[in-house]
Amino acid sequence: MSDTCAYKDPDWEHQGQRLDCGRPRRSDDPKGYCILHSSDPRRDCTEFVDEVIRSLANRKGDFNGCNVPAGTIVDLSVQRLEPLPDFTATIWNEHSQFILGQRHLDGHVHLRFHGASFHDGVVLNLAGASFAGRLEVDLGGATFLDGSAANLSSCTFAGGARLILSQCRFEPRTELKMNSCTLREMVWINDDHQSGPLFAGVLQCRGANFECGATFMGSDFAERSTFEGVDLRNVTFRNCSLARTSLRNAISIEDAEFDNVRWATPAKQRKQRRASWRVAQSWRRLVDEANRVTIQDEVDAMASMSNEKITSGFAAAERVYRGLKKSYEKRADHPRAAEFHYGEMEMRRGVESQDVV
Repeated sequence: MSDTCAYKDPDWEHQGQRLDCGRPRRSDDPKGYCILHSSDPRRDCTEFVDEVIRSLANRKGDFNGCNVPAGTIVDLSVQRLEPLPDFTATIWNEHSQFILGQRHLDGHVHLRFHGASFHDGVVLNLAGASFAGRLEVDLGGATFLDGSAANLSSCTFAGGARLILSQCRFEPRTELKMNSCTLREMVWINDDHQSGPLFAGVLQCRGANFECGATFMGSDFAERSTFEGVDLRNVTFRNCSLARTSLRNAISIEDAEFDNVRWATPAKQRKQRRASWRVAQSWRRLVDEANRVTIQDEVDAMASMSNEKITSGFAAAERVYRGLKKSYEKRADHPRAAEFHYGEMEMRRGVESQDVV
């Protein structure tokens, strides 16, 4: 038997590259795999990380198909990354982490997690990093399973750098943080009608800047998702559910496109969150008056525990309703625009009414 790892990646053969991993095989691995490709849960986390760092020091960044042991922290915040690591089709087991750190990466290269799977408790942490040149951060086809998260907060993509999320799946109880993230290339979360929404987790985009626009397709944003403070100019939501998503203080809502977006009704929203006793009577009146569409920001206002927060919440919801109304009016969808106009008027009445105490 060969002394090198027996792992073979079909893509290597297709591209005419060597078929084997080339790293030393583990003597106790039944498949003859190395420390990186072995699925043995008894592997030492430190030994795994040391091999990753050793490979990078030898300018070998190919980690295709690696199996990251549970609890392993792969911290590359101070490592030389030439070439950038390729974690295509890697398996990140429970509570492992990838940390890139607040570093600047540039060039015609790619940081790949294409087709990777992230299990419960795994955190892909790119927070604070900046990318430039023709660099691509590729999460296309990756799967974030229940309990995992990706943190891209305060990341900057400039000068042609791109974030690829095509066919990236976020299951329920996952989280994608993009707070204060700046992207100058379009973000795609594509739709897959056969297997359901590709995004079903929590998306947090407070203060994010989509300079060239963004398109979200086939996304079912979970509760606590927010686009608070985001400039939605040239942002498109297609085949999405925004029933539990906050648009509070979002900018240029009227310039966003909402195509086949699913909203909620007050009766459905009330099941998710109970209004405070101070506005219960007003809530019942709204439900009785019309089975209209509603937004999460109105529900949040209803659940506030002080008059001041209720009033400010109604005022914020009024602005969101007005922006949505104008967006639908621009596309001549007058029936839907009328529903949001009704919501706008209700929020205005809620601010002005002396009945809200």
